[in-house]
Amino acid sequence: MLPSFALRLPFKSICYGMIVTLGTSLESLAQDRIFPIQGAAVSGVVQEITKDKVVIQARGGNQNVPSNTIGWIVFEGDPSSFSRSKEFVSKGQFEESLVELRKLDSASLKSDYSKKELEFYRAFAEGKLAILGKGDAAKSVESLLAFVSANKDSNHFYECTELLGELAVQLGRYDKAALYFGALSRAPFKEVAIRSRYLEARALLAQNKFAEAKKACGEVINSAVNDPVSLRTQKLAAVVAARCDSGEGKGEAALASLQKLIQDNDSSDGDLFSRIYNAQGECLLKMNRHEEAAIAFLHTDLLFANQPEGHAEALYYLTQVWAKLGENQRAAEAKEKLTSTYAGTPWAKK
Repeated sequence: MLPSFALRLPFKSICYGMIVTLGTSLESLAQDRIFPIQGAAVSGVVQEITKDKVVIQARGGNQNVPSNTIGWIVFEGDPSSFSRSKEFVSKGQFEESLVELRKLDSASLKSDYSKKELEFYRAFAEGKLAILGKGDAAKSVESLLAFVSANKDSNHFYECTELLGELAVQLGRYDKAALYFGALSRAPFKEVAIRSRYLEARALLAQNKFAEAKKACGEVINSAVNDPVSLRTQKLAAVVAARCDSGEGKGEAALASLQKLIQDNDSSDGDLFSRIYNAQGECLLKMNRHEEAAIAFLHTDLLFANQPEGHAEALYYLTQVWAKLGENQRAAEAKEKLTSTYAGTPWAKK
């Protein structure tokens, strides 16, 4: 019911007031949403995006959300399929994400932010699949570089930089990898900087530069950290350090380190444990303890087959171990599984 004073107003004025009120209400419903890696979503209107933070105007004023804490952002007007594809990427479901992303037309998106997001997510998902041998690594590098060049202050800068480094390692471009990981090390977030050093160690290990790789691992392991991301990175660095020991002929020391990691950690972290058991298997293989090596690689094959990188590596080594043990049928089966499931990976091409 209209208030009494409104009854004295011209009808046109009443309608105008209702339209203004309704317009204000509708504008308040038009919101962006930031979904953090942990915690509740923040709703409001994105005011600014940089590589280090996203500023969103929410209740109580502007909030600065560090870019490394963001899972994904849904901008006002984004179609539900776009929102779904972003969530898929956050969960590592890159193939499912691309199915949705390839249906989207940039011209149909309302904001420039959304259009840039579409370019990023397509390049990123394709790059992640290339790491798993399910895409063209060189083409992915081109797409990611095009995005970064056009969007130097994107909140996705560090994600792109890390992936470019990993793709460079896969392509054997270690000089480029060093540049990308070096740029990552300059991030204002300690956990990102520490991860960059771990990634450098992995790249050095791939070149059999054991002393340099172990030094980088030591810097990671000895860093004073208490956040979950950095603590996990330290465990991953310990695996690389053990592989360095193995490469230098210090097999027993490597095995002792890896056994401690198994005892001290939760095997629900499949990525970590597939790396531990593969490192253990490689070490045992170098020590000619073939039966024990087979058991180590079988841990990954049977328990952590949902970890593509680790599983492909385990299958590669199982083809060798079974052959050394005279198990030719099992060697052939491991080879067939490797080439059929991970045909595009470096492991299948060795």
